[in-house]
Order: sequence, then C-alpha cells, then structure tokens
Amino acid sequence: MSWSAAPNPFRGATKNYISVIARILGANGIDTYELPGIQPGPAELYFGPYDSTGKLFVNVRPVFNNGVRGAPIYFIATGSLPINSTGQANAPLYLPNFNIEIVVQNTDGAASHEYDLGLWPVGGTY
Repeated sequence: MSWSAAPNPFRGATKNYISVIARILGANGIDTYELPGIQPGPAELYFGPYDSTGKLFVNVRPVFNNGVRGAPIYFIATGSLPINSTGQANAPLYLPNFNIEIVVQNTDGAASHEYDLGLWPVGGTY
C-alpha cells in the first residue's frame, strides 16, 4: 500500500471547514487530511466519488496531543452509506474536542479514482 501526500484542503480562516475538489487518488493510494483546531460538535461529512466502483473508503480518526493516531471513530464505506443517484454520500457526525484527520483509501490496485470531500460544522461558524 502506498501513501500519497494529500494536497492542502481549502479551509476557512477559522479552520472550521474543509473542501477538496477533484482529487485524483492513485491505485492503492491513501490521502490523509490533518485538521488541527477544527470546531468540536455536530458536523456533516460530504464524500463524492466520481465513479460507482466502491473502491474508495473514508475514515475519521483522532490525533492526540502526543501525535499518536487513534482508531477510527467514523468509518465510511461508499457502499454502506445512503448514496444518492450521483454516488454522493452525506454523513452526520459529532467531532470530538481534539484534533482529527480524515483518511481516504483507494482499495483498487489497478486504477486511480477521483473524489470530492467536504467537512463543515452544523450550525457552527465557518
């Protein structure tokens, strides 16, 4: 499995939301988005793969003050979420009061896949 450096997502000045558009993830690749200082509380995670192969998986995991990554607190498989007719998934979640990272994994060993990703607080400040 190869690790790829994810691009810096677009963030608001307060770092309370992110947006990644048209990211291409190579075969067996993993993108990791570290989100220090994101606002705790209810949030919405948007994930929009550009195809319907079901080869992209997303998880949200804590990053503790000592840099240790915890087990995923949310795991999102595109085949298990309510998916609309365009293949997009929206997942409500509750962000903890510590740093998190979002990990997108391509389980396809033969092809790259493209996606959009967004995370924002519900009723919070942007």
